[in-house]
Amino acid sequence: MREGYLQHAYVTRDFDATIAELRRVHGIGPFKEMRDLTINVRSGPVTGHFGLAFLNGTQFEVIAPQSGDVDFYLEALADQPLMQFHHHGRYFPDRPGFDAAMARARDRWRIVVEENAFGGTYAYADARAEFGHYLEYYCFDPDSHFEGVPVY
Repeated sequence: MREGYLQHAYVTRDFDATIAELRRVHGIGPFKEMRDLTINVRSGPVTGHFGLAFLNGTQFEVIAPQSGDVDFYLEALADQPLMQFHHHGRYFPDRPGFDAAMARARDRWRIVVEENAFGGTYAYADARAEFGHYLEYYCFDPDSHFEGVPVY
């Protein structure tokens, strides 16, 4: 995995239909599916279905929140019938690079999520006023939950 903005993340109410549509439109094969996974977000835990797949160096993530702080994700959906873009994800291969980027992000945006999980860390900066979406910064060992994510 290379450093940089490499993830497009979508939220949905229909996990299976969204994955099927992304596969059809982009020619992606099967996703790694992590159903009923609980992570911490803005005001506490959210349990949902998460899907990941790489296509030409870009990771597609599908998030279907099921319980907990679902509004963090579902507020992006509004009236969208199937899916809505939620965030760009930026990967950092090492903690010093992540920490430096987070210091710059804190100077510019409100950090709404900052958590340790999967042997690494992730954070969301609220860049919606400028970009219309969140920015997620994350630093995980490639052998973490990224292990087994299909690459096409």
